Amino acid sequence: MFAGFGKKHSPPTALVLNVRRYALEALLANLCTTTPPSLFTVSLDIVAALVFNLHHLMKHEITVLLVKVLLPMLRHTCTSFSQRIALLKLLQRVCEAPTVLLPLFVNNDCDHHCLGVVERIVETLVDVVLTDHTEKHWITPQECSILHHYALQALVAFLKSIGTHIPVVEEDRPSELLLDLMKLLRARIVWNSQGWKAGLKLLERTDPQLLEPPALARFLKTAPGLSKLEIGKYFAPNKEGHLDVYRHFLSLFEFRAKDLDVALRELMTSFRIQGESQIIERLISEFATKYNAECNQLFTPDGVFFLSYAIILLNTQKHNPNAEKAMEMTRDQFVSYHKGQDGGKDFDGPLLHGIYDRISRQQIKIDCDTDPVLPCSGDIDQAPSISAPPTEQQDSPPTDASVFLTHSKAKQIKFIADAKLLCKEAMCYLKQYAHTYQHSPEQGVEVIGTLFCVAWPHILTALHKTFNRAYQQPVLALCLEAFTFGRDIGVYFLLDTTELNHIAERKQELPCGQFDINCF
Repeated sequence: MFAGFGKKHSPPTALVLNVRRYALEALLANLCTTTPPSLFTVSLDIVAALVFNLHHLMKHEITVLLVKVLLPMLRHTCTSFSQRIALLKLLQRVCEAPTVLLPLFVNNDCDHHCLGVVERIVETLVDVVLTDHTEKHWITPQECSILHHYALQALVAFLKSIGTHIPVVEEDRPSELLLDLMKLLRARIVWNSQGWKAGLKLLERTDPQLLEPPALARFLKTAPGLSKLEIGKYFAPNKEGHLDVYRHFLSLFEFRAKDLDVALRELMTSFRIQGESQIIERLISEFATKYNAECNQLFTPDGVFFLSYAIILLNTQKHNPNAEKAMEMTRDQFVSYHKGQDGGKDFDGPLLHGIYDRISRQQIKIDCDTDPVLPCSGDIDQAPSISAPPTEQQDSPPTDASVFLTHSKAKQIKFIADAKLLCKEAMCYLKQYAHTYQHSPEQGVEVIGTLFCVAWPHILTALHKTFNRAYQQPVLALCLEAFTFGRDIGVYFLLDTTELNHIAERKQELPCGQFDINCF
Protein backbone atom coordinates (compact mmCIF):
# COMPACT_ATOMS: atom_id res chain seq x y z
CA MET A 1 0.00 0.00 0.00
CA PHE A 2 2.66 2.53 1.01
CA ALA A 3 4.93 1.57 -1.90
CA GLY A 4 2.10 2.19 -4.35
CA PHE A 5 1.55 5.76 -3.20
CA GLY A 6 3.38 8.21 -5.40
CA LYS A 7 3.66 5.89 -8.41
CA LYS A 8 0.14 5.63 -9.77
CA HIS A 9 -1.91 7.36 -7.09
CA SER A 10 -1.39 10.33 -4.82
CA PRO A 11 -1.64 9.28 -1.15
CA PRO A 12 -5.07 9.95 0.36
CA THR A 13 -4.34 12.26 3.27
CA ALA A 14 -7.19 11.10 5.51
CA LEU A 15 -6.22 7.44 5.10
CA VAL A 16 -2.55 8.06 5.91
CA LEU A 17 -3.37 10.15 8.98
CA ASN A 18 -5.66 7.41 10.27
CA VAL A 19 -3.32 4.46 9.74
CA ARG A 20 0.07 6.04 10.49
CA ARG A 21 0.00 5.22 14.21
CA TYR A 22 -0.80 1.55 13.57
CA ALA A 23 1.80 1.35 10.81
CA LEU A 24 4.44 2.82 13.08
CA GLU A 25 3.63 0.42 15.94
CA ALA A 26 3.83 -2.55 13.59
CA LEU A 27 7.13 -1.35 12.14
CA LEU A 28 8.70 -0.83 15.56
CA ALA A 29 7.57 -4.28 16.71
CA ASN A 30 9.09 -6.02 13.68
CA LEU A 31 12.34 -4.05 13.77
CA CYS A 32 13.02 -5.64 17.19
CA THR A 33 13.44 -9.15 15.87
CA THR A 34 16.24 -11.23 14.41
CA THR A 35 14.22 -14.18 13.07
CA PRO A 36 13.34 -14.59 10.33
CA PRO A 37 15.96 -12.21 8.87
CA SER A 38 13.63 -11.33 5.98
CA LEU A 39 11.19 -9.70 8.44
CA PHE A 40 13.76 -7.01 9.31
CA THR A 41 14.45 -6.38 5.62
CA VAL A 42 10.75 -6.13 4.74
CA SER A 43 10.29 -3.65 7.61
CA LEU A 44 13.07 -1.50 6.16
CA ASP A 45 11.40 -1.67 2.74
CA ILE A 46 8.24 -0.24 4.33
CA VAL A 47 10.32 2.50 5.97
CA ALA A 48 11.77 3.31 2.55
CA ALA A 49 8.25 3.54 1.09
CA LEU A 50 7.27 5.96 3.86
CA VAL A 51 10.37 8.10 3.34
CA PHE A 52 10.01 8.27 -0.45
CA ASN A 53 6.22 8.60 -0.75
CA LEU A 54 4.83 9.96 2.50
CA HIS A 55 7.48 12.23 4.01
CA HIS A 56 5.11 15.19 3.62
CA LEU A 57 2.35 13.46 5.63
CA MET A 58 4.40 11.51 8.18
CA LYS A 59 7.21 13.96 8.77
CA HIS A 60 7.50 13.51 12.52
CA GLU A 61 7.04 9.72 12.48
CA ILE A 62 9.70 9.25 9.79
CA THR A 63 12.08 11.54 11.66
CA VAL A 64 11.72 9.58 14.89
CA LEU A 65 12.07 6.25 13.05
CA LEU A 66 15.35 7.33 11.49
CA VAL A 67 16.93 9.33 14.31
CA LYS A 68 15.74 7.43 17.38
CA VAL A 69 15.69 3.85 16.05
CA LEU A 70 17.44 3.04 12.76
CA LEU A 71 20.58 5.17 13.05
CA PRO A 72 21.27 4.00 16.65
CA MET A 73 20.72 0.40 15.45
CA LEU A 74 23.38 0.86 12.79
CA ARG A 75 25.86 2.04 15.43
CA HIS A 76 24.93 -0.73 17.89
CA THR A 77 27.61 -3.38 18.42
CA CYS A 78 25.02 -6.19 18.64
CA THR A 79 23.46 -5.48 15.24
CA SER A 80 24.30 -8.37 12.90
CA PHE A 81 26.24 -7.99 9.67
CA SER A 82 23.17 -8.67 7.51
CA GLN A 83 21.10 -6.12 9.44
CA ARG A 84 23.81 -3.47 9.08
CA ILE A 85 24.00 -4.11 5.35
CA ALA A 86 20.21 -3.74 5.07
CA LEU A 87 20.37 -0.46 7.00
CA LEU A 88 23.22 0.84 4.85
CA LYS A 89 21.31 -0.03 1.68
CA LEU A 90 18.34 1.97 2.97
CA LEU A 91 20.53 5.00 3.70
CA GLN A 92 22.21 4.67 0.31
CA ARG A 93 18.80 4.76 -1.40
CA VAL A 94 17.98 7.95 0.51
CA CYS A 95 21.34 9.50 -0.37
CA GLU A 96 20.83 8.72 -4.06
CA ALA A 97 17.54 10.63 -4.19
CA PRO A 98 17.94 14.43 -4.04
CA THR A 99 14.15 14.81 -4.26
CA VAL A 100 14.04 13.09 -0.86
CA LEU A 101 17.22 14.55 0.65
CA LEU A 102 16.35 18.20 0.08
CA PRO A 103 12.80 18.05 1.57
CA LEU A 104 14.19 16.12 4.56
CA PHE A 105 16.86 18.79 5.03
CA VAL A 106 14.49 21.76 4.64
CA ASN A 107 11.76 20.31 6.85
CA ASN A 108 13.94 18.80 9.58
CA ASP A 109 17.49 20.16 9.73
CA CYS A 110 16.24 23.69 8.99
CA ASP A 111 13.32 23.49 11.44
CA HIS A 112 14.30 24.25 15.04
CA HIS A 113 11.26 22.27 16.25
CA CYS A 114 12.50 19.05 14.64
CA LEU A 115 15.31 16.59 15.05
CA GLY A 116 17.95 17.02 12.35
CA VAL A 117 17.88 14.04 9.98
CA VAL A 118 20.21 14.55 7.03
CA GLU A 119 23.23 15.67 9.05
CA ARG A 120 22.76 12.70 11.40
CA ILE A 121 22.59 10.32 8.44
CA VAL A 122 25.90 11.70 7.19
CA GLU A 123 27.44 11.54 10.68
CA THR A 124 26.34 7.91 11.08
CA LEU A 125 27.74 6.90 7.70
CA VAL A 126 31.04 8.59 8.56
CA ASP A 127 31.06 6.78 11.89
CA VAL A 128 30.60 3.44 10.07
CA VAL A 129 33.51 4.29 7.75
CA LEU A 130 35.85 5.20 10.62
CA THR A 131 34.92 2.42 13.09
CA ASP A 132 36.63 -0.95 13.27
CA HIS A 133 33.66 -3.33 13.48
CA THR A 134 35.73 -6.50 13.69
CA GLU A 135 34.69 -8.77 16.54
CA LYS A 136 35.54 -12.44 17.03
CA HIS A 137 32.63 -14.79 16.26
CA TRP A 138 30.51 -11.83 15.13
CA ILE A 139 32.02 -9.52 12.46
CA THR A 140 34.98 -10.79 10.42
CA PRO A 141 37.67 -8.45 8.98
CA GLN A 142 36.29 -9.08 5.49
CA GLU A 143 32.76 -8.17 6.61
CA CYS A 144 34.16 -5.03 8.29
CA SER A 145 35.71 -3.98 4.97
CA ILE A 146 32.37 -4.56 3.23
CA LEU A 147 30.61 -2.32 5.78
CA HIS A 148 33.20 0.41 5.21
CA HIS A 149 32.72 0.09 1.45
CA TYR A 150 28.91 0.31 1.62
CA ALA A 151 29.05 3.39 3.88
CA LEU A 152 31.61 5.05 1.61
CA GLN A 153 29.42 4.32 -1.41
CA ALA A 154 26.49 6.01 0.34
CA LEU A 155 28.60 9.14 1.03
CA VAL A 156 29.70 9.26 -2.62
CA ALA A 157 26.07 8.85 -3.69
CA PHE A 158 25.14 11.75 -1.41
CA LEU A 159 27.65 14.12 -3.03
CA LYS A 160 26.79 12.93 -6.53
CA SER A 161 23.04 13.35 -6.04
CA ILE A 162 23.19 16.90 -4.69
CA GLY A 163 25.81 17.86 -7.28
CA THR A 164 23.81 16.58 -10.25
CA HIS A 165 20.62 18.17 -8.86
CA ILE A 166 22.05 21.71 -8.93
CA PRO A 167 20.91 22.42 -12.54
CA VAL A 168 17.41 21.16 -11.72
CA VAL A 169 16.82 23.75 -8.96
CA GLU A 170 19.15 26.46 -10.21
CA GLU A 171 16.26 28.73 -11.20
CA ASP A 172 14.21 28.10 -8.04
CA ARG A 173 14.26 30.89 -5.48
CA PRO A 174 13.44 30.00 -1.87
CA SER A 175 11.37 32.33 0.26
CA GLU A 176 13.02 35.02 2.34
CA LEU A 177 12.18 33.02 5.47
CA LEU A 178 14.06 30.00 4.17
CA LEU A 179 16.99 32.17 3.08
CA ASP A 180 17.19 33.60 6.59
CA LEU A 181 17.24 30.05 7.95
CA MET A 182 20.11 29.21 5.57
CA LYS A 183 22.11 32.11 7.05
CA LEU A 184 21.44 30.91 10.60
CA LEU A 185 22.40 27.37 9.64
CA ARG A 186 25.74 28.51 8.24
CA ALA A 187 26.37 30.56 11.38
CA ARG A 188 25.57 27.43 13.39
CA ILE A 189 28.33 25.51 11.60
CA VAL A 190 30.92 28.01 12.82
CA TRP A 191 29.32 28.29 16.29
CA ASN A 192 29.50 24.51 16.80
CA SER A 193 32.92 23.84 15.30
CA GLN A 194 34.91 26.96 16.25
CA GLY A 195 33.14 28.16 19.40
CA TRP A 196 30.67 30.90 20.30
CA LYS A 197 33.18 33.74 19.84
CA ALA A 198 33.81 32.82 16.19
CA GLY A 199 30.08 32.32 15.76
CA LEU A 200 29.37 35.84 16.99
CA LYS A 201 31.91 37.28 14.57
CA LEU A 202 30.20 35.54 11.65
CA LEU A 203 26.79 36.76 12.82
CA GLU A 204 28.17 40.30 12.92
CA ARG A 205 29.46 40.00 9.35
CA THR A 206 26.15 38.47 8.21
CA ASP A 207 23.94 41.09 9.84
CA PRO A 208 25.08 43.35 12.73
CA GLN A 209 21.50 43.56 13.98
CA LEU A 210 21.70 39.86 14.88
CA LEU A 211 23.95 40.84 17.81
CA GLU A 212 21.20 42.90 19.43
CA PRO A 213 20.11 41.08 22.64
CA PRO A 214 16.57 40.18 21.44
CA ALA A 215 17.80 38.94 18.05
CA LEU A 216 20.77 37.05 19.52
CA ALA A 217 18.53 35.41 22.12
CA ARG A 218 16.17 34.26 19.40
CA PHE A 219 19.12 32.86 17.44
CA LEU A 220 20.27 30.89 20.49
CA LYS A 221 16.75 29.55 21.01
CA THR A 222 15.70 28.79 17.44
CA ALA A 223 18.80 28.18 15.27
CA PRO A 224 18.55 24.54 14.14
CA GLY A 225 21.14 22.20 15.67
CA LEU A 226 23.00 24.83 17.70
CA SER A 227 25.42 23.32 20.24
CA LYS A 228 23.93 23.54 23.73
CA LEU A 229 27.43 23.33 25.18
CA GLU A 230 28.47 26.53 23.40
CA ILE A 231 25.23 28.27 24.44
CA GLY A 232 26.08 27.45 28.07
CA LYS A 233 29.60 28.80 27.60
CA TYR A 234 28.15 32.05 26.24
CA PHE A 235 25.87 32.47 29.27
CA ALA A 236 28.67 31.74 31.77
CA PRO A 237 30.52 35.13 31.91
CA ASN A 238 29.27 37.52 34.60
CA LYS A 239 28.86 40.43 32.21
CA GLU A 240 25.83 42.63 31.71
CA GLY A 241 25.69 42.01 27.97
CA HIS A 242 25.59 38.22 28.39
CA LEU A 243 23.05 38.51 31.22
CA ASP A 244 20.84 40.77 29.10
CA VAL A 245 20.81 38.19 26.30
CA TYR A 246 19.98 35.48 28.86
CA ARG A 247 16.98 37.49 30.11
CA HIS A 248 15.69 37.84 26.55
CA PHE A 249 16.38 34.11 26.08
CA LEU A 250 14.19 33.35 29.11
CA SER A 251 11.43 35.56 27.72
CA LEU A 252 11.06 33.14 24.79
CA PHE A 253 9.85 30.38 27.15
CA GLU A 254 6.28 29.99 28.34
CA PHE A 255 6.18 28.79 31.98
CA ARG A 256 2.61 29.77 32.85
CA ALA A 257 0.54 26.94 34.43
CA LYS A 258 3.54 24.58 34.51
CA ASP A 259 4.95 22.92 37.61
CA LEU A 260 8.30 24.32 38.69
CA ASP A 261 10.29 21.16 37.86
CA VAL A 262 8.64 20.91 34.41
CA ALA A 263 9.55 24.52 33.60
CA LEU A 264 13.08 24.04 34.92
CA ARG A 265 13.46 20.86 32.86
CA GLU A 266 12.47 22.73 29.72
CA LEU A 267 15.06 25.45 30.40
CA MET A 268 17.89 23.16 31.43
CA THR A 269 17.56 21.01 28.33
CA SER A 270 18.00 24.10 26.14
CA PHE A 271 21.69 24.59 27.08
CA ARG A 272 24.40 23.00 29.20
CA ILE A 273 25.23 25.04 32.28
CA GLN A 274 28.99 25.55 32.38
CA GLY A 275 31.06 26.68 35.35
CA GLU A 276 30.97 26.84 39.11
CA SER A 277 28.11 27.19 41.58
CA GLN A 278 28.09 30.99 41.29
CA ILE A 279 27.20 30.71 37.60
CA ILE A 280 24.43 28.21 38.34
CA GLU A 281 23.05 30.46 41.09
CA ARG A 282 23.03 33.51 38.81
CA LEU A 283 21.22 31.68 35.99
CA ILE A 284 18.74 29.96 38.31
CA SER A 285 18.00 33.27 40.05
CA GLU A 286 16.91 34.84 36.75
CA PHE A 287 14.81 31.76 35.96
CA ALA A 288 13.12 31.90 39.37
CA THR A 289 12.20 35.56 38.87
CA LYS A 290 10.73 34.82 35.43
CA TYR A 291 8.78 31.78 36.69
CA ASN A 292 7.30 33.60 39.69
CA ALA A 293 6.24 36.56 37.54
CA GLU A 294 4.37 34.30 35.10
CA CYS A 295 2.73 32.20 37.83
CA ASN A 296 1.22 35.10 39.81
CA GLN A 297 3.87 35.08 42.55
CA LEU A 298 3.10 31.47 43.48
CA PHE A 299 6.11 31.45 45.83
CA THR A 300 8.18 34.06 47.60
CA PRO A 301 11.30 35.17 45.68
CA ASP A 302 13.58 33.30 48.09
CA GLY A 303 11.28 30.28 48.10
CA VAL A 304 11.20 29.76 44.34
CA PHE A 305 14.99 30.14 44.13
CA PHE A 306 15.53 27.72 47.01
CA LEU A 307 13.22 25.09 45.50
CA SER A 308 14.71 25.48 42.00
CA TYR A 309 18.22 24.96 43.32
CA ALA A 310 17.02 21.99 45.41
CA ILE A 311 15.60 20.36 42.25
CA ILE A 312 19.03 20.56 40.62
CA LEU A 313 20.64 19.00 43.69
CA LEU A 314 18.02 16.24 43.78
CA ASN A 315 18.57 15.51 40.08
CA THR A 316 22.32 15.19 40.73
CA GLN A 317 21.88 12.95 43.77
CA LYS A 318 19.43 10.66 42.00
CA HIS A 319 21.13 10.25 38.64
CA ASN A 320 24.82 11.15 38.90
CA PRO A 321 26.79 7.87 39.22
CA ASN A 322 29.55 9.71 41.11
CA ALA A 323 27.16 10.98 43.78
CA GLU A 324 27.34 9.25 47.15
CA LYS A 325 24.30 7.03 47.63
CA ALA A 326 24.45 7.60 51.39
CA MET A 327 23.67 11.29 50.77
CA GLU A 328 20.64 10.55 48.57
CA MET A 329 17.44 12.01 50.02
CA THR A 330 14.28 10.02 50.53
CA ARG A 331 10.92 11.58 49.76
CA ASP A 332 10.27 12.39 53.43
CA GLN A 333 13.72 13.95 53.80
CA PHE A 334 13.11 16.04 50.69
CA VAL A 335 9.87 17.37 52.20
CA SER A 336 11.37 18.06 55.62
CA TYR A 337 14.36 19.78 53.98
CA HIS A 338 11.98 22.45 52.63
CA LYS A 339 10.07 23.21 55.82
CA GLY A 340 9.79 26.94 56.40
CA GLN A 341 11.78 27.79 53.25
CA ASP A 342 8.98 29.63 51.41
CA GLY A 343 9.30 32.91 53.26
CA GLY A 344 8.87 31.17 56.62
CA LYS A 345 6.01 29.01 55.36
CA ASP A 346 6.01 25.39 54.21
CA PHE A 347 5.69 24.37 50.59
CA ASP A 348 2.61 22.38 49.64
CA GLY A 349 3.17 18.68 50.42
CA PRO A 350 1.64 17.22 47.20
CA LEU A 351 3.71 19.70 45.18
CA LEU A 352 6.95 18.45 46.73
CA HIS A 353 5.86 14.81 46.36
CA GLY A 354 5.15 15.34 42.65
CA ILE A 355 8.51 17.06 42.08
CA TYR A 356 10.38 14.30 43.91
CA ASP A 357 8.62 11.50 42.01
CA ARG A 358 9.08 13.08 38.56
CA ILE A 359 12.77 13.83 39.08
CA SER A 360 13.32 10.32 40.46
CA ARG A 361 11.64 8.74 37.44
CA GLN A 362 13.18 10.84 34.71
CA GLN A 363 16.51 12.61 34.86
CA ILE A 364 16.88 16.19 33.67
CA LYS A 365 19.44 15.67 30.94
CA ILE A 366 20.38 16.56 27.40
CA ASP A 367 20.33 13.43 25.24
CA CYS A 368 22.03 15.02 22.24
CA ASP A 369 23.89 18.32 22.22
CA THR A 370 22.04 19.49 19.12
CA ASP A 371 18.52 18.12 19.79
CA PRO A 372 15.73 20.71 19.60
CA VAL A 373 14.13 22.11 22.75
CA LEU A 374 10.46 21.16 22.72
CA PRO A 375 7.84 22.33 25.21
CA CYS A 376 7.37 19.70 27.92
CA SER A 377 3.81 18.58 28.46
CA GLY A 378 4.52 17.68 32.07
CA ASP A 379 3.14 14.17 31.51
CA ILE A 380 6.39 12.31 31.97
CA ASP A 381 5.27 9.71 34.45
CA GLN A 382 5.17 6.90 31.88
CA ALA A 383 8.17 8.01 29.85
CA PRO A 384 11.48 6.22 30.37
CA SER A 385 14.70 8.13 30.53
CA ILE A 386 15.54 8.80 26.91
CA SER A 387 18.75 7.07 25.81
CA ALA A 388 19.17 5.56 29.26
CA PRO A 389 21.45 2.53 29.20
CA PRO A 390 19.54 -0.71 29.51
CA THR A 391 19.78 -2.40 32.86
CA GLU A 392 21.81 -5.55 33.24
CA GLN A 393 18.67 -7.53 33.78
CA GLN A 394 17.35 -6.34 30.42
CA ASP A 395 20.67 -6.80 28.62
CA SER A 396 21.72 -10.21 29.74
CA PRO A 397 20.19 -13.63 29.48
CA PRO A 398 19.57 -15.49 32.78
CA THR A 399 22.79 -16.34 34.55
CA ASP A 400 22.05 -20.06 34.76
CA ALA A 401 21.41 -20.24 31.01
CA SER A 402 24.11 -17.90 29.75
CA VAL A 403 26.81 -20.57 29.81
CA PHE A 404 24.84 -22.58 27.24
CA LEU A 405 24.44 -19.71 24.76
CA THR A 406 26.77 -19.17 21.83
CA HIS A 407 28.34 -15.76 21.37
CA SER A 408 26.04 -15.08 18.40
CA LYS A 409 22.92 -16.06 20.31
CA ALA A 410 23.87 -13.84 23.26
CA LYS A 411 24.40 -10.96 20.81
CA GLN A 412 20.98 -11.54 19.28
CA ILE A 413 19.30 -11.55 22.69
CA LYS A 414 21.01 -8.30 23.63
CA PHE A 415 20.07 -6.74 20.28
CA ILE A 416 16.39 -7.61 20.82
CA ALA A 417 16.41 -6.18 24.35
CA ASP A 418 18.13 -2.94 23.32
CA ALA A 419 16.03 -2.59 20.15
CA LYS A 420 12.84 -2.88 22.21
CA LEU A 421 14.13 -0.15 24.50
CA LEU A 422 14.91 2.09 21.49
CA CYS A 423 11.42 1.55 20.10
CA LYS A 424 9.81 2.21 23.48
CA GLU A 425 11.74 5.47 23.77
CA ALA A 426 10.69 6.41 20.23
CA MET A 427 7.00 5.89 21.06
CA CYS A 428 7.36 7.94 24.26
CA TYR A 429 9.05 10.70 22.29
CA LEU A 430 6.18 10.73 19.80
CA LYS A 431 3.57 10.87 22.56
CA GLN A 432 5.34 13.73 24.34
CA TYR A 433 6.07 15.79 21.25
CA ALA A 434 3.38 14.67 18.79
CA HIS A 435 2.91 18.10 17.26
CA THR A 436 1.50 18.67 13.79
CA TYR A 437 4.24 20.18 11.66
CA GLN A 438 3.82 21.86 8.33
CA HIS A 439 5.71 20.45 5.38
CA SER A 440 7.44 22.87 3.04
CA PRO A 441 8.05 21.82 -0.60
CA GLU A 442 10.57 24.63 -1.10
CA GLN A 443 13.88 23.91 -2.77
CA GLY A 444 16.55 26.02 -4.37
CA VAL A 445 20.23 26.06 -5.10
CA GLU A 446 20.88 27.89 -1.82
CA VAL A 447 19.50 24.84 0.00
CA ILE A 448 22.03 22.59 -1.73
CA GLY A 449 24.84 24.99 -0.87
CA THR A 450 23.92 25.01 2.80
CA LEU A 451 23.44 21.23 2.83
CA PHE A 452 26.94 20.87 1.39
CA CYS A 453 28.31 23.18 4.10
CA VAL A 454 26.69 21.03 6.77
CA ALA A 455 27.76 17.64 5.39
CA TRP A 456 31.20 18.28 3.90
CA PRO A 457 33.23 18.62 7.15
CA HIS A 458 32.09 15.15 8.24
CA ILE A 459 32.63 13.58 4.80
CA LEU A 460 36.05 15.21 4.42
CA THR A 461 37.23 13.65 7.68
CA ALA A 462 36.10 10.18 6.56
CA LEU A 463 37.73 10.55 3.14
CA HIS A 464 41.04 11.71 4.59
CA LYS A 465 41.33 8.87 7.03
CA THR A 466 40.15 6.28 4.51
CA PHE A 467 42.54 7.54 1.86
CA ASN A 468 45.47 7.32 4.25
CA ARG A 469 44.74 3.78 5.44
CA ALA A 470 43.30 2.11 2.34
CA TYR A 471 45.27 0.22 -0.29
CA GLN A 472 42.47 -1.47 -2.26
CA GLN A 473 41.95 0.12 -5.66
CA PRO A 474 38.10 0.25 -5.44
CA VAL A 475 38.27 2.11 -2.11
CA LEU A 476 40.82 4.61 -3.42
CA ALA A 477 38.67 5.13 -6.51
CA LEU A 478 35.64 5.87 -4.34
CA CYS A 479 37.62 8.41 -2.32
CA LEU A 480 38.87 10.18 -5.44
CA GLU A 481 35.34 10.18 -6.88
CA ALA A 482 34.05 11.82 -3.69
CA PHE A 483 36.85 14.41 -3.80
CA THR A 484 35.90 15.18 -7.41
CA PHE A 485 32.24 15.70 -6.58
CA GLY A 486 33.17 17.80 -3.56
CA ARG A 487 35.49 19.94 -5.67
CA ASP A 488 32.86 20.50 -8.35
CA ILE A 489 30.21 21.52 -5.83
CA GLY A 490 32.74 23.74 -4.08
CA VAL A 491 33.65 25.46 -7.35
CA TYR A 492 29.98 26.16 -8.07
CA PHE A 493 29.53 27.79 -4.67
CA LEU A 494 32.86 29.68 -4.90
CA LEU A 495 34.63 27.49 -2.36
CA ASP A 496 38.40 27.84 -2.33
CA THR A 497 39.33 24.33 -3.53
CA THR A 498 43.12 24.67 -3.30
CA GLU A 499 43.06 22.51 -0.18
CA LEU A 500 40.94 19.93 -1.96
CA ASN A 501 43.10 19.77 -5.08
CA HIS A 502 46.24 18.91 -3.10
CA ILE A 503 44.57 16.76 -0.49
CA ALA A 504 45.58 13.41 -2.00
CA GLU A 505 49.17 14.50 -2.58
CA ARG A 506 49.76 15.79 0.94
CA LYS A 507 48.24 12.75 2.69
CA GLN A 508 47.96 14.61 5.96
CA GLU A 509 45.10 14.09 8.35
CA LEU A 510 42.82 17.03 8.96
CA PRO A 511 41.49 17.72 12.45
CA CYS A 512 38.03 16.16 12.70
CA GLY A 513 35.32 18.54 11.59
CA GLN A 514 37.60 21.51 10.86
CA PHE A 515 35.94 23.68 8.25
CA ASP A 516 36.16 27.37 7.51
CA ILE A 517 32.83 28.80 6.39
CA ASN A 518 34.56 32.08 5.52
CA CYS A 519 35.80 30.54 2.27
CA PHE A 520 32.23 30.92 0.92
